[in-house]
Amino acid sequence: MKPKENNLEVERDKNKFREVSIHELLTNCCFYYSAGSDITPIMECKNYISKYIYCDIAKFTNTHDNIYKLKRRLSENKFKEILKQNKDARWLGLEEITYSGGYNLKEQYKTSDLSVELSFWELNNVFFYLLYIVWDNTSTWINLFEKNNIKPKAICNYRYEGGVDFEHVELRDDMKPEIWMGHCHRQDYKLIKEIDYYGDYFDSKVDYYERKSI
Repeated sequence: MKPKENNLEVERDKNKFREVSIHELLTNCCFYYSAGSDITPIMECKNYISKYIYCDIAKFTNTHDNIYKLKRRLSENKFKEILKQNKDARWLGLEEITYSGGYNLKEQYKTSDLSVELSFWELNNVFFYLLYIVWDNTSTWINLFEKNNIKPKAICNYRYEGGVDFEHVELRDDMKPEIWMGHCHRQDYKLIKEIDYYGDYFDSKVDYYERKSI
């Protein structure tokens, strides 16, 4: 999001934050699944992507600890949290039923187990949204992005073993993002550069791909 010129613009953005819809957040966002507490895509894309959709499930990790660590890392890098709100499944447009997810779509996930936090951040007068969804990655991708036919601008998938099961959930051509960070196993993307890594593992760099011209 471009820098703000005056306090009135900042106040307008605060009001927009309170009224923003899930469809607005999904459009041209960066979708990071199995995100943990990694701020890599925010550090790399902050000047040209203003919406970040993070997703991770609390089944194997303490996701609330991940959110705390993520925010601490952002604060250590001079980001300032301006506002935050808790959201729910209804706000995401999900019904009170179970959804298929996990690998091979064999597991069922209840919306009653889902939690969502939306926050609004600033660095050097540049602003962005951060939506953290505590739920299954595959269920989130299918029911937020695919069913709404909304393509993210970027996808981040740092580790191969985690995330959306694209081997069994086909990634349609019209849903392929411009940018892919991390593990990219698709022939129609070109490695552009390596970017700095800001997560929990020992790696120092992450691959940054762009989709090849059609």
